[in-house]
Amino acid sequence: MYTNSKSSSAVGLTYVSPELAHNSTCRVVLKPKSQQVSPLFLFTMAPQPQLSGHPPVRPVLLDPQLAVVHQCGLTFSPVKRGSRDIIDTLKHQCDCAPRAVSMGEYVVSPRSTAGLVQGFAKESDYLLAEPSYAIDVHKTTPADAEATAHATSSLWGSTFTLTNTILGSGTLAVPFAIASSGWLLGNVIMLAIAMITRYSVHLLLSASDRAGNNCAKTYESLGHFTMGAVGTWLAEFTFIFGGFGTLVSYLIFVTDLCAAVLTVSAHDKWLITVTLVAAVVFPLSLSRRIGKLWLASVLAILSIGYVVAFVLVAFLAAYNAEGAAITPGVEAVRLESGSVYTVTLLISAFACHNTVLPVYEELKDRTLPRMNRAVAGAIGVAFVLYEVISLCGYLQFGSETKDNILLNFSPEYVTQHKSVAAPLLLGQLCMALALVLTTPIAMWPFRSCVLSVYLRVKNGVQTPSHEATYKEYVGVTVLSLVLILTCSIFVPSVKIPLSIVGSVSGSLLIFIMPALFFLLQTKGPLLTREHTGPLLMLSAGVVVGVLGLSLTLFKLYREYY
Repeated sequence: MYTNSKSSSAVGLTYVSPELAHNSTCRVVLKPKSQQVSPLFLFTMAPQPQLSGHPPVRPVLLDPQLAVVHQCGLTFSPVKRGSRDIIDTLKHQCDCAPRAVSMGEYVVSPRSTAGLVQGFAKESDYLLAEPSYAIDVHKTTPADAEATAHATSSLWGSTFTLTNTILGSGTLAVPFAIASSGWLLGNVIMLAIAMITRYSVHLLLSASDRAGNNCAKTYESLGHFTMGAVGTWLAEFTFIFGGFGTLVSYLIFVTDLCAAVLTVSAHDKWLITVTLVAAVVFPLSLSRRIGKLWLASVLAILSIGYVVAFVLVAFLAAYNAEGAAITPGVEAVRLESGSVYTVTLLISAFACHNTVLPVYEELKDRTLPRMNRAVAGAIGVAFVLYEVISLCGYLQFGSETKDNILLNFSPEYVTQHKSVAAPLLLGQLCMALALVLTTPIAMWPFRSCVLSVYLRVKNGVQTPSHEATYKEYVGVTVLSLVLILTCSIFVPSVKIPLSIVGSVSGSLLIFIMPALFFLLQTKGPLLTREHTGPLLMLSAGVVVGVLGLSLTLFKLYREYY
């Protein structure tokens, strides 16, 4: 197929065959410019075939005035088709406003729309009918036609977006999570949490389907629809608390990585934090249009993939150099108070719940089984990467595994293994840059929830966050960054905010709220076989939240006081 760039027309010889058009792996979709011709043509570009029972297919000259090439281009194989879908997803994200995706990470993801709601008080109309109220995006028309028009994400694209959500800075802490319980018990817990997360997302999607157009596809709207104002407050608390802890952990990660690169002492690390916040994070956080920072999320996922590969290669090199010897201190099962870190850190590591709802609405040919495949694929990819980095990191460093695996590659280690110096430096710089640029994106949903609460208290009614004045916008941004900066300077380890966020926000986001959303829309008795799973999830969420937070605080008290 040849394209004339000046006239935007396509001219070429193609072979037309209904059988091949349906089965060919090399095809292009063409739309007619004239309304007097068939609305859609499907042409193949394979050599002229010979089908038994069918006459040879004659070449057809395509009139450039009748068709234009589809913007997605050609698909030559399932792998290339998936690559194209991922690229299309990234291009689509570039034009969309940022949304909260999980209490652990925030990236740019597809926007969503919702149907109009009838029969609610004015204070809740906007919350229920407008999905962007708590995420500070510009108003969108809640029309079914627009929702259908924006349902353009493929299965590959949805899987990529969810994978991008799951993988984040917490990946660097996964080896420490496994080391806290031993390689065998730690992997059993990780598999269990991955399966629980998969089921939890299924409950959330089912609850969203049950609600239908009665509410927007957000946690806040589902909370308001099922529990009223209490549900809204619960969702806002979850995102504010989780977002604050996430932002603190970002700054700690960045500070530690930059300090390692610049060889800055522990007493002077705060200078790095203050400089980065003042020079980069604060100016970018003031902008109300940061859509182009979607590149930060792409850089983050590439950096994580690079770090996983680096840890794997470093382990294999050290394993061969030391005569196939495992580091002393490696245990299969390790039960102590510190084992709580395995649960709380891994809960944060697999969270993707707030992204699931807008991605589900964005999915083409939207069905629950189809979305379940995307979720399973994303969790599966994350599980494999976590397995690689956790086992390689723990087997190499044993009980000395740190809460940021890159910090284990100390100057002394580099002196003994000089070949890792350049790859290590590249990994540290890429992760630091990605997290610095991702922090302003993470500020959006956190600040939006804070502004929504502030405006509701100020005005006495539910008010969307984007209606705040510029002074209020800047004031909340400055106050938030000051508090986050202060905590990141005085909190001694990144495992503290990540563990507390996992035990509190994680239990609410993953266990309690999806189960409540599902159960509260149930008609009839709750104590039935059908509701066994949701009831167990609800009970487990309460236990994980209370026990996890108590043990985390006890362990932190024993370590630092």
